[in-house]
Amino acid sequence: MSDEQSCTALAGSPILRTAPNKGGGALGRRLMLALKIVATVLALALVGRLVDPAVLVARARAADPKVLATAVLLMALQIPLVALRWRCIVAAMNREGGVLPGPAKFLQVTYVAQVFGQILPSVAGDGLRVLMLREAGPSLRIAFKSTLLDRATAALVLLALALPTALLSPILITVRGFLWPAITIIACGLSASLALIAGAEVLHRVGRRWRIVGAVTETLMDLRAILASQAYGPAVVLLCFAVHGLSISVFWLLAHGQGLPFGAVDAVAVVPLVLLVSMMPIAIGGWGVREGFVVVLLGASGVGREDALLLSLSFGTAVLLATLPGLAVLAASSWSPRPRTGPLPGKALC
Repeated sequence: MSDEQSCTALAGSPILRTAPNKGGGALGRRLMLALKIVATVLALALVGRLVDPAVLVARARAADPKVLATAVLLMALQIPLVALRWRCIVAAMNREGGVLPGPAKFLQVTYVAQVFGQILPSVAGDGLRVLMLREAGPSLRIAFKSTLLDRATAALVLLALALPTALLSPILITVRGFLWPAITIIACGLSASLALIAGAEVLHRVGRRWRIVGAVTETLMDLRAILASQAYGPAVVLLCFAVHGLSISVFWLLAHGQGLPFGAVDAVAVVPLVLLVSMMPIAIGGWGVREGFVVVLLGASGVGREDALLLSLSFGTAVLLATLPGLAVLAASSWSPRPRTGPLPGKALC
């Protein structure tokens, strides 16, 4: 399948729909944004009804601001790691010697996308990643697929983290009504993902007869090629673990700062589940959905609802504050980067 065919087949994706265009698509995007805003507000309102506002405010006032400041600094370290991971993926896909922008460009685009992903639906941030990277030189096919594959690898590693640690977490073990359904869902998701990756070549031979199916199976082949690449596969996976490790550390730090019975093993088990729930395209930046999940899960294990809600809100605030430099990056950006020309360097591109 050619680059043009791949991009045409994937043009219906929500990521590419964030690009400006004429017609009814704009109305649909506005309606989707309005629905997600409503879903976010409703989710936060429903969670708010589960707690005592006075107790929540008292807990927030008693929190140490230095802990939150440290959490923000740790979350800020994620952004260059995500940019580096994305660049490795683009480099791995650039098998024909296409344009590879420098690390600074990936960092710029990632900062802008991260902040927009917190204040708008996540597809808006992903759409910006596609458009800004395309302007920097790589083909539309690589800009789109690398953004999609960056998300996919992050989710795959989250599933791999969540499955074994869920069996060791004291908090999850106490909530048996949640533990085994969660393990079943995670195991099925991970097994299905690995099966699709392993059988990507066979699936593509069958699916390439149909444009959209062929584009999807081709993307699976790209994912398998990246993970199997000796030059880039280990770096991509290790960067996924590093990024998730920072999220886990921040969540544990905030819980520890509140004095909650939340150990390191609990953090490694619970945070991947929290992040997976936050990825659901229901609310803006995961707000509301994440809080509801944390309150229900930790509340069932004996943690006070107000403490659980404060923990989730603190985590979300740390993520948001860490992305705010993206506004300054956006203001300083000309939005018309000059593409680099010439072949890719040899190796160690990421």
